[in-house]
Amino acid sequence: MRNIIREMEASGWTNSETQSRFTYYHLNYAMGLAKAGNLHSFKMNGILQADQGFDIVTFPDSSFEELVEETYNLYSSNHDPTVLKDVHPFVIFAMYYFANANEDPVTMWHLYTPEENPQTLEAYVVDWQQEDFHLNELDGLLFESKESLVGSIVLEKGDIGYYAVEMIVNETANWGISSINLDMLEHE
Repeated sequence: MRNIIREMEASGWTNSETQSRFTYYHLNYAMGLAKAGNLHSFKMNGILQADQGFDIVTFPDSSFEELVEETYNLYSSNHDPTVLKDVHPFVIFAMYYFANANEDPVTMWHLYTPEENPQTLEAYVVDWQQEDFHLNELDGLLFESKESLVGSIVLEKGDIGYYAVEMIVNETANWGISSINLDMLEHE
């Protein structure tokens, strides 16, 4: 809240970048912290775990982007599944599109565990085309775990959330992407 007040004062009380990023989910997160007596620990960066069973990340967030890039660099060198142990589904999803931007279909294939129509690595690489999607086009992500082994990522753009990504714990006991459907974003 102090950031919002500082930014509003600096702009003559006309706007605040922090306030424009403050969402309903941040409010719930702050309320959960306040109830636990920990409101002083409220922050808007990184992966936030709200009290209601979902996690959020809002953009822009340089600390999250650095985490994604660091994890990608570690993982893409040899695709060692132990690197992904305990890595949050947001990071897996963001790594997928970081690999896309870096024209790295091999890493994309390793992060994708499709429920339907699985392809061999060779077939995936031959058929691969760079996707025209960038996380910086979004305002944030929300992860909702349905069970301990599956969950959904909601892509937030403006006031609308799109259930676009299904995640599953794969055979290596790490999170993997089981399906991506960006059709709703294309029709807005």
